Amino acid sequence: MPKKLIPTFTFTFPSPIWKTVTDTAAFRLFLELRDSAQHQVGFAGIDLTTGKLLWTDNAQATSSPAIDLGLTDSWWVTLHSASQRYLLLQSFTDTHNPEKKSYYIIDIASRQMIWQSEQFQVTELIDDGLIGHASDDETRRLTTIKLPDGSATENFAGQKKSEGRNKCVVQPFFYTENQPYFSTVAGFVESLQLGRPVSGCEYLEHSNYIVISYYLPDKTTEKNGLANYLLIIDRHGKVLLHECLEKSVPQPGLGTFFVAQRQLIVVQHQCQLVGYALP
Repeated sequence: MPKKLIPTFTFTFPSPIWKTVTDTAAFRLFLELRDSAQHQVGFAGIDLTTGKLLWTDNAQATSSPAIDLGLTDSWWVTLHSASQRYLLLQSFTDTHNPEKKSYYIIDIASRQMIWQSEQFQVTELIDDGLIGHASDDETRRLTTIKLPDGSATENFAGQKKSEGRNKCVVQPFFYTENQPYFSTVAGFVESLQLGRPVSGCEYLEHSNYIVISYYLPDKTTEKNGLANYLLIIDRHGKVLLHECLEKSVPQPGLGTFFVAQRQLIVVQHQCQLVGYALP
């Protein structure tokens, strides 16, 4: 019998998982949960080293939020980034002008907001502060704001900005149907008698594994939707996992999976997060 992958953790949330960010070392994963019907947004935190839930919103109007920003309407608040100590949220204060934003710093341990501003535009969250510029500064001279007090500012010059991509997180490649690599991946999936993928796919070779998120025409519905499947095989070509992630998908999407802390993190059925160990 071929070895099968067994989930190390599974969390089901009451609202779809809209966005994910990890801290700088990828020890913790933070989720943005959005309920379009209720026009509500919530957040959750997961410790990837233990596979345990740190905290979560249950996205019900009668519940106390995991992170309380004191806003009457939090719909425009979204995840920005995270460091070892802090979680950065941003809010679009003018829906007609995406340049106008408010920022909120959350202490991860206490989940308390320790800093906020509409007058400072953040370009990067670092371990002990923020890098950005004053909103009314046309020269956009970079400045640091030290945390947790946020009271000290100083000119920020001569330091190279980071690449902005967390190197502790491994993301798959995305191929559209008109790219040559897509045909190669589609042919490989078809050779396993799993159907001929269409539209697009996400592909990753990591350690001893190949992970593919692909799409087939969804024949279970009258609509012209797609069914999203996840395929994991080892270097010997043995199928370790093959299952449907979502049905009635209008088009291929990004972010169905990524790797952090030697775990494959998968978003399934919109509201479910599953982790698989990749030793």
